[in-house]
Amino acid sequence: SSTTGEILKSIGINMVTLANNHSYDCFGIGYNSTIQYLEKAGIDYMGGNELGKSYFIKIIDGKKVAFVGIDQTVSRIPISSFYTLIKKLDSENNFVVVNIHWGIEYELEATSTQILIAHNLIDNGADVIFGHHPHVVEPVEIYKGKAIFYSLGNFVFDQDFGDTTVGLGVGVEFTDNKSVFTIFPFNIKLFAPDFMRGGERDLFCDNYLRNLSYNGCSFELTTD
Repeated sequence: SSTTGEILKSIGINMVTLANNHSYDCFGIGYNSTIQYLEKAGIDYMGGNELGKSYFIKIIDGKKVAFVGIDQTVSRIPISSFYTLIKKLDSENNFVVVNIHWGIEYELEATSTQILIAHNLIDNGADVIFGHHPHVVEPVEIYKGKAIFYSLGNFVFDQDFGDTTVGLGVGVEFTDNKSVFTIFPFNIKLFAPDFMRGGERDLFCDNYLRNLSYNGCSFELTTD
């Protein structure tokens, strides 16, 4: 039988973050075996339990991209350490992509703490921020020409009530002078994503992107 890592790889998932409040559900032995299985399956990971293991660098189409995983729920790494790290990564790489576990469960708006952290991350060089943990979708904000997705909501999770049954994926394409974002909203049926289509998808995108200049489910940001 296939391992979870092998199954993830077979469906196109080649990168995950370990930075969340469940990574030690099976204690240190479970955490370490997770890393072993990911490495065996050839899946990159970010968000380790030490600052030096919280990121990895990947060369994509000739560009150096730093992927950083941050946990703001149970991790002992102070957030200020990440500001310094991201400033360094920004100076050494073309792009810095942040995944962060934060916020308050089931809240549909970002907290003032989330907003403050997000702005500090971008001030120090982050190019995009993807948030998760609240189990529901929270808004997108553009700050200094960079996108902050405060919470993508659930993806595969054992909840089936209220706003927890809607989530979204985000695709981003960086070029030298602009970044193009596309959102992929889905309903969660039997704990798995079922992508919205047609009018339902259009309605979601119109609402989610209403404060931006957008085209369908996509928007562009020009970079310096």
